Amino acid sequence: MGCSKESGMGDDCFSDITIQASIGEMTKVSYRGDTTTFDKGDKILIYGWTGSKTTVPEQKVVDGVTNRFNGNVWVPAKQMRWKNATDKHYFLGIYPVPENLSSFTGADYTLSITDYKSSDLLIATNLGGIKATDGPVNLTFDHVMAKLNVNLKFRSEYGGTPAVSSVKTTVKTAAKVNYLTKKVTAQGDGQDVSIPKIYKPAPGYNVSYSSIQIPQTGVRSITITVGDTVFVYESSQDIPLIAGKFTTIDLMIGKDVVDMNTISVSEWETAADLPGGLAELDPYNGHEYVDLGLPSGLKWATCNVGASKPEEYGDYFAWGDTVPYYKPGHAQDDLQTYGKDDKKKTDGYAWSTYKWCEGDYDALTKYCSKGDYGNNGFTDSKTTLVLEDDAASYNWGSPWRMPTNDDFEELIATKVNTTDYTWTWCDGGWQIVRNSTGATLFLPAAGYRFDTGLYNVGSYGSYWSSSLGTDFPGNAWVLFFDSGDVLTFYNYRYYGFSVRPVCQ
Repeated sequence: MGCSKESGMGDDCFSDITIQASIGEMTKVSYRGDTTTFDKGDKILIYGWTGSKTTVPEQKVVDGVTNRFNGNVWVPAKQMRWKNATDKHYFLGIYPVPENLSSFTGADYTLSITDYKSSDLLIATNLGGIKATDGPVNLTFDHVMAKLNVNLKFRSEYGGTPAVSSVKTTVKTAAKVNYLTKKVTAQGDGQDVSIPKIYKPAPGYNVSYSSIQIPQTGVRSITITVGDTVFVYESSQDIPLIAGKFTTIDLMIGKDVVDMNTISVSEWETAADLPGGLAELDPYNGHEYVDLGLPSGLKWATCNVGASKPEEYGDYFAWGDTVPYYKPGHAQDDLQTYGKDDKKKTDGYAWSTYKWCEGDYDALTKYCSKGDYGNNGFTDSKTTLVLEDDAASYNWGSPWRMPTNDDFEELIATKVNTTDYTWTWCDGGWQIVRNSTGATLFLPAAGYRFDTGLYNVGSYGSYWSSSLGTDFPGNAWVLFFDSGDVLTFYNYRYYGFSVRPVCQ
């Protein structure tokens, strides 16, 4: 005797499991271009189980059955049947079909760097708990990999499009995949990987490259070889490789330079569907600024270097040094080093430990305009910190820098402009408000460090400029304030003062 679906389901008579699968609004890499539907002949791997949605049992209702799309329906390699009519069933779908799957929560995965299509890992789960009477199993597949696009435009000096030998980046190609949570965790070390050229370049560009990548952080560079010439684009921040999103890097190539046009991240959709809708990268490296409407257009950071909130004091730097001698929360004897002789700053902030001298104010080794104060008569023409010695630029990256003394004077000038600005001493610092917009800047009175001590916290603020003193090169300009006054003046370069970044 047999039973039919129409006769009802008893304990020993269950209907077939049928699958409906889609990729939602996303696109799948295909040999005929990105598409939002599966291609005829595509295969997906199906698992089904009962019990717990978060734990796949060893005995499964559907144990890795391959389903092939014939253009209309999904055809299983072998019959898939519900366990019974009452239990909730949970389902997992994987595309493309993996060669072997040893774990559902921590499977080893190696990205194919030669087969673009097979690298586009899609995972679908239906963990709501459905029963046999609920009809076909709906599976919507999500991208769990990232996509990296590189568009190249060549300057007119090339006279056309030159031959590009390769476009490469250094990325991790191994990962652990949790198929139930759809989380991919990059593993191992990075390796140089070529990004394949695509047939049709992006509008406005000479040539385009695209590849699937494992989601990860730490990717910073793109290497382009044009003939025998190697260009390297170095990003000041991570190039985001985010699951289900594509990152596009637009580069301009000159004879001796690579300029970045844009880096953008958006949903994994075709660019034609996203006019002006790409989410741009934060060009300020995760740091916020206040636009006080100053004549120069200068923007002031909301926090000191080493702080995460406006009211926090942050770190203290000697002028021209990029690491603090003491870090908050560290023991007093856990001191920083500065590389020249790996000398510990055991004396704290003093000429004997200052980076740019040989032990005293008359033996300067950098930023010295007068030979009487230079080590063995040393002088140079530097009167403003170069970026490699600028604590703001070094710690926060471009476009941040330390203010010049002129920048401080511009800020101080707003104190007397009571129509447009209000200065208020509160909570141990100055609060500056632009009345017309409400833009607010707070400078905490963080005190200063001298020798091994910390002084006048909450009463005095001392902020380094990037400007060298003119009369005595052992001095540099400082913004100083207390509750009664705000001004600029010289101070010895070895003192530990605060740094508030600015950007143009």
